[in-house]
Amino acid sequence: MASGISMPQAQIGTDLTVNFSRLDRDRRGRAWIGDGLNVGQDLNADLLSTSGEISLRGARVGGQFSLRGASLNNEHGRWALNALRLVVEESLFLAPGAASQSLSRIADTPARGTRVQRTEVRGGVLLDGATFGNGLIIEYTRFHLADDQEVSLRSIQAPELRFMPERPERGSIILANATVGRLVDKADSWPGPGQLELQGFTYETLAPGGPFPLAARLAWLAAATPTYSPEPYDRLAASLRATGEDADANDVTLAKLRRRRADLPLAPRAWEGFQDLVLGYGYRPARGLFWLVSLWLAGSLWFASHPPPPLNADEAPHWQPAIYTLDLLLPVLDLGQEAAWRTSGASQWIALFLVILGWLLATIVTAGAAAVILRRN
Repeated sequence: MASGISMPQAQIGTDLTVNFSRLDRDRRGRAWIGDGLNVGQDLNADLLSTSGEISLRGARVGGQFSLRGASLNNEHGRWALNALRLVVEESLFLAPGAASQSLSRIADTPARGTRVQRTEVRGGVLLDGATFGNGLIIEYTRFHLADDQEVSLRSIQAPELRFMPERPERGSIILANATVGRLVDKADSWPGPGQLELQGFTYETLAPGGPFPLAARLAWLAAATPTYSPEPYDRLAASLRATGEDADANDVTLAKLRRRRADLPLAPRAWEGFQDLVLGYGYRPARGLFWLVSLWLAGSLWFASHPPPPLNADEAPHWQPAIYTLDLLLPVLDLGQEAAWRTSGASQWIALFLVILGWLLATIVTAGAAAVILRRN
């Protein structure tokens, strides 16, 4: 159609089908004007081809909205699809479709050997404030975006977001303040740093649609937070705990604490670095035992070869370098060795060093144990 479709505020009681149609832009650059459109059942636009903006602001679809295999082009404007505050009672599909007019619905399963056409979008997509009764399905879609264009999903609401397009080379993906129940995605669909915004994005569960190791998920968060923000990390950790993946959730919290540490002044940063090294902020409790045993062995070897003289030869206990070192390291225990011997020179400094490290280890281990108990409760 040379001048596209204009049907603002139209009321359609059943399906609206524009499959295989070609819509050209009007003088205002719009190929389809459907602001306020109300479709009682499905809106079928499979293999639709446009050369201007599709404007469906405030539209409502009583069934599904299918753009399978569509080619949406608006190289002369900002938005290829402008559907601000769209309401779809079922799902919106930006996914491959069977390129055959012999099918009455592209949603039907294509016959073996049928050519499948992916959805191509040249220009931005605006779905801010949209609501989907079942889900928003974006699969194997190819987005061609300019640097200042975006796929904007701000404040959408959906039980499921299936986000598995090809990774856009330019432009941005915005999910700020979106709320979904289930996020299905894959690592190679998300753009890199500076192209992704997740602030306020909430989801209950994750269901990877392809390989998505935890390291890639942490890189996903880092790409979305060029400056430190705890909320995306807390959301990911909560989602992992909800599915029983406590070890991965702990790794996410560790990554959050390490990013926070980078923004601290020197003294607090050094103290937190020590906590991380010794006990992993309480998430690596076995490290405390490792450091204790290492210091005990090193101290025992030193004092075995450098025994100090007794303070009182008549009352001194039998010299035991291993017990003496343990007495230095354990501040809450008195094994009767520490006060019975007089150290000097290097041994005096080593003894002081072990006492200080013992107190620090005891403090950090106690705090770590308390944190573990609180997390489990």
